[in-house]
Amino acid sequence: MPGRSKLKAYQPVESVTGNRKEEMEEALIEKILQPANLSMACREVVRNKGAGGVDGMKVSELEAYLHEHRSTLTEQVRTRN
Repeated sequence: MPGRSKLKAYQPVESVTGNRKEEMEEALIEKILQPANLSMACREVVRNKGAGGVDGMKVSELEAYLHEHRSTLTEQVRTRN
């Protein structure tokens, strides 16, 4: 009809719920836990002279600690323990 705007066809939008949300979270965690990413983050904290944590660990101790305990730490993050 003249004077009326044409409506575009309805396009359903997939919401991020359920399994899809969990998959996205897992993918993000895996990217964060990549060895290169963790090493870069550690170097940045040391370079920026970041403050020690609530655990009392000094920034100067961080790199050696991560190197020694990386697999345990990453597994704890993956299993959310």
